[in-house]
Amino acid sequence: MSDNPDEHFRAFYGEAAEGNLCGLRAMSTALPDHLPAGPATRCLTRDLGERQAEVGCFSDQGRPIECCGHGLLCSAAFWRARWGCDGVLVNGATHIPFRQDGVLIWLQFPYPDLTPSVLPPGIDRLLSGAALSCDRVGPASGYLLVELQSPDELAAMTPPGEALKPLTDRALLVYVRCAQNDAAPTPYCFRYFAPQYGSAEDTATGSAMRLITASARTRYTDHEIMAAQLSPRGGLLYGAVEGDTVWVGGQVQREQQIG
Repeated sequence: MSDNPDEHFRAFYGEAAEGNLCGLRAMSTALPDHLPAGPATRCLTRDLGERQAEVGCFSDQGRPIECCGHGLLCSAAFWRARWGCDGVLVNGATHIPFRQDGVLIWLQFPYPDLTPSVLPPGIDRLLSGAALSCDRVGPASGYLLVELQSPDELAAMTPPGEALKPLTDRALLVYVRCAQNDAAPTPYCFRYFAPQYGSAEDTATGSAMRLITASARTRYTDHEIMAAQLSPRGGLLYGAVEGDTVWVGGQVQREQQIG
């Protein structure tokens, strides 16, 4: 392991949103494929030269995370501050360009494939309102993206916990397009549940924001959105569609220590 000390960051924070905590360590050697269990998400990162940095993200149980939005955002903020310019994160075989625009750090992802679907049997009993739409994303262990009518319905949802596991292997992502009032970017809100993978309800989920941004473009032609994640601690996330890519953005705050 590197002699560099751990640094702690909070991603996707904002007004009334604490954001998601992440520990980060800069390495000078190859990244390991797992870590011991710890108190929060952790990312290891290594400078590859030419404004590229390798990143590996790990859950609090020490298992690798395939696409950890808040960990990647914290890593991007770390390298943006160190290099003084934008760059590219290398996460496995995936290259993720990043940029800074004002106080926001942005990550670029390929536009995801959303497959319209009927609501799987039993999922309706976990919702607090009728589903307006349902999409499947990725393999059977991917995502189930469900739209509800109102923020009140979304806020009233009880985390499904064990009840979700026999119904689907997909993480459940539930979102609402909020009242407009000519707001720009267009406001949304959402919640994310993945008890099958150890997350009863995630705090601030960048990978989920990528899907909501794509759905907002497909269903409502919204090119730029802002979303409040209605988790207990809360997150504030931004999304934008540019060509065949989706950008996910948010603020990152350096912490003195894990609180």
